[in-house]
Amino acid sequence: MTYILSCHGTWLSFSLEENIFYLSSSFEKKHLVNIEINEKKAIFFIEPDPGEVLYVSPSNFGCVLSHEKMKGDSLCNVERVDDDFLYFNCNGLYLSGNPDYTVDIKIYREKFEKFFIVEDYSTICEFLKNKWHIESLNIVLSGEECIKKDFKIEIQDIEIDMGFFSKYSFQSRKNEIIFFYDKYKVELLKKYRPAIYFATFGDQNSFDMLSNVIFSLEKFGKFDGDYIILTNKKPSYIWNMFPNIDKERIKISYIPVCDVIDMVSARFKIYDIEFFENYSPIVYMDCDIVCNSDLRPFLTSVLKAEEICVKLEGPINEIHYGSNLISDDKHYSSNENRGFNSGVIAFSRISVARSAFRATVNSLYAHINSGLPRSNTEAYDQPVANYVFSKIKKAMNYTICEKFVHPWPSLKNEEILGIGLIHFCGGVGFGHKVDRINSYYTFIENSSKIS
Repeated sequence: MTYILSCHGTWLSFSLEENIFYLSSSFEKKHLVNIEINEKKAIFFIEPDPGEVLYVSPSNFGCVLSHEKMKGDSLCNVERVDDDFLYFNCNGLYLSGNPDYTVDIKIYREKFEKFFIVEDYSTICEFLKNKWHIESLNIVLSGEECIKKDFKIEIQDIEIDMGFFSKYSFQSRKNEIIFFYDKYKVELLKKYRPAIYFATFGDQNSFDMLSNVIFSLEKFGKFDGDYIILTNKKPSYIWNMFPNIDKERIKISYIPVCDVIDMVSARFKIYDIEFFENYSPIVYMDCDIVCNSDLRPFLTSVLKAEEICVKLEGPINEIHYGSNLISDDKHYSSNENRGFNSGVIAFSRISVARSAFRATVNSLYAHINSGLPRSNTEAYDQPVANYVFSKIKKAMNYTICEKFVHPWPSLKNEEILGIGLIHFCGGVGFGHKVDRINSYYTFIENSSKIS
């Protein structure tokens, strides 16, 4: 697809209801006019619904629509200024975009008649469609909001000519753009499309905790990214839990489970789920967590990390950090002396974690299929991950989670001082864990109203 941008920073669009071209400030593909250029002729078309193509011929007296490509005089001539800028000559008149979002045809070829073409999947299109974190400025911005009039891109005090950006900037890898401005200066952009995922199975208590953690992320964490739920429940069951959250933000991946081993290892079974490629950063969370503050500093910190981020806990020679697995491997050698908690695992993109996650799953099931009882806690997620990550010497980052993740909180709400993610792991005293979490959620909700 190729889209068309006016000098006002707006997109050439088409209204089926009014049968007119117009300019839109929003990059919504359903309404955008696409262009195919063939032998210096412009063929305009729209896709009102998936698989449906309507060809459009512009006119001041009502546009002509057809399911067949236009020919002859119904097509505009393309007059290129350079590779990306052009004018549309309609039998001696020029397609013109106006500041008031209207589009008409005029006799002259001036500023309002100049357009910029944006190819789908080009570097500039990727920039426009996404949010980005700029390393040197330490800010997150929307590419679309950076588009200004006169074909300029503005990022705080940085101004870039769109043609210059298109010519020199490039995608260094799937989720990164390197762009240039002011002759030679360079900046690194990292795509900011965060996802938090959960593996939720079992009885209603598990899903009650899922509700609590997501509500806390929405209210206190200021999280506006996507949620991914690994579960054996139907999508409708999950969506009905969150009527006030757009369904587009909640992805469900069906994971069949037979027992606890399948449930606790599900968090690692994402290495071949295709849509995880679209996200950065990615954070796994247990459901027994409450977020009590803005999570965005944590997410941008993870985005900059090239390692898997986890929270260090006790000595690695304890059984729940894989001590039995380690001691039985005479070829094990590692400098690690502390184990990590597998309740929060964060990484900048799926490629950072893919090999370690797959190795963890394979090690776990190979052990079980070689005779280890499925009820043996040696096969649980945390000991196996600690053994595998350290044995294959997977690069780990311990500093980011150290600041934001707080496991084993006090039994008294007023004594919980950690800022970020409060993880109610392990036992919490009398009653079910969900009651303890409900109590803390109510406490911080009331505290925020008072403050």
